[in-house]
Amino acid sequence: MTETYFSIAQSAPGSTRYIADGIMGWFSEINHPATNVAVIARPTPKSLLELRTQKDIHGPFTSYVLPTNDDSAVLEMATRAGFTTAGRIHLMFLKPRPQRSAPELDFLTDSNDRFDLTYFLARQFFFEMDDSFSTMIAGLTAKSSRCELIQFRRGVVLEAGAMVSQVGDTLGFYNIAVSPERRHRGVGGTVLSHLIGLAGARECYAVLQCGDTLVEWYERLGFRRYGTVTMVRA
Repeated sequence: MTETYFSIAQSAPGSTRYIADGIMGWFSEINHPATNVAVIARPTPKSLLELRTQKDIHGPFTSYVLPTNDDSAVLEMATRAGFTTAGRIHLMFLKPRPQRSAPELDFLTDSNDRFDLTYFLARQFFFEMDDSFSTMIAGLTAKSSRCELIQFRRGVVLEAGAMVSQVGDTLGFYNIAVSPERRHRGVGGTVLSHLIGLAGARECYAVLQCGDTLVEWYERLGFRRYGTVTMVRA
């Protein structure tokens, strides 16, 4: 998650790298969870107080407290430093069976096609934001060389899309989205089975992140939870 988010953040307008004790982040001119972001592991009270002051410089940003043996103590320190809990995301993993060939997937390489799909994904996840925000986020994601974009069509109809990003022997699944008109018809399960097949062909672990309401659904498909990331904001 960290490497993928940072790869997008550093290409955003006005991006600035941030490093402090137990903290790493990127800030930019775009207020988005992947472009104005800090990752917290084992900070000090002083580094958390310094991180909080970045809001006055860069505006609102999201910080992710990574799961460690001391994450409860870190959250307590963050609260004392003026951060509030904004939610949590669960980290899920699956080790697929190795397979000789990958499923036939429609990977997008043309810049226009990549933009069209990332715009579609942005509209599903940030439907409450205005069009200019989705356009900006789509442009950043489409240009990222780390992001592999896959579309799922039935004829000319775009049913779903997803992004995958491989780091070593780990294949991360991001932004799996089904068109509103095609939801509750098994499309999401089909998309995920193809992505799992891709991870198996690459002999990778499949990993993803999700909210509370989707944990059980992913567990039914074989995923297991290995940690929880807490989101905090200043």
